[in-house]
Amino acid sequence: MHSLLVSYKRLWFLLLDILATHVGFAQQANAIDALQTDADVMTFWQQHIALHPKQLKLVPFYEGRRQVNDSLGANNWLKTDIDHNGETDLLIFRTEGITQLAFVLSEKKDYRVIRPSLEDPYRHQFVYPVTKTMHRVNSVLLYSQYQTGLDDEQGMALYSKLNCDTLVVRAGQIVNYSSRNLASRIASLTVENNGQCEGDCPTIKVFIDGNKMTSTALKEQYWNQKRYTGTLPKKQILLALDLLNYANFPKLHEEYSARPSDQTTTVTTIIYDNGRRKVIRDYGASGSFTLAAFYTIVYGVDWVLAK
Repeated sequence: MHSLLVSYKRLWFLLLDILATHVGFAQQANAIDALQTDADVMTFWQQHIALHPKQLKLVPFYEGRRQVNDSLGANNWLKTDIDHNGETDLLIFRTEGITQLAFVLSEKKDYRVIRPSLEDPYRHQFVYPVTKTMHRVNSVLLYSQYQTGLDDEQGMALYSKLNCDTLVVRAGQIVNYSSRNLASRIASLTVENNGQCEGDCPTIKVFIDGNKMTSTALKEQYWNQKRYTGTLPKKQILLALDLLNYANFPKLHEEYSARPSDQTTTVTTIIYDNGRRKVIRDYGASGSFTLAAFYTIVYGVDWVLAK
């Protein structure tokens, strides 16, 4: 009898989870819910998103990767409540022209687009997106691979192994999913960009005092000998610290490197938990979706020309 009651109880909680996941859509139905075809998505974009007459074009999937795509059950657009507000969102992955990766978030039937800060590495890759709910968190498994060369003897293309990023939306940013949200006390945070690239890249240094919730920032442009200073609002400081803790920053690699050449290097130094130190060197500022979002927040300084 006891085991039967336990089984009923588990079934009851399962039903509650299903209702919590789906009932919100019925209560907050929007135009995204009705989308069924590529043509529907392109029309929706034109009516609700596009600010000029150029239409959204969904890229036909390369037939050489069709078997991989179908085995994963991927598509070039998906629907899910990625930000958990009870309204269906539209996630677009393979397009031409207007956008690359784009998440259309619905808030009271008002639509806004957010894009990942880390995007360039995916522009020339084959992507295979799949939605998944993990620990009650709606996420996207973004499988990807790129062509590595040609096998002349076999007359066929060669591809890298599948990579997978698990993406979620947090604080209005597209980031990597993390199952562990730390509560480390970050005393100070320094983010420096060395500005060494093929082109005109400024050097940037942002310092955050995690105890006082204050910041200082300096940007120098050597090609015109101009210096800029500024600060971050407290809201952005809190977002930056939250993303680091969400990413479980002590477990992040100490070195990241992008495949493209002539990129700047970003060095992040974190002093936390009574003097512990974590340094992350990121060539190309593309270590992960979360780090790229973190840099966007930290570099979002209201710059003022220094006198």
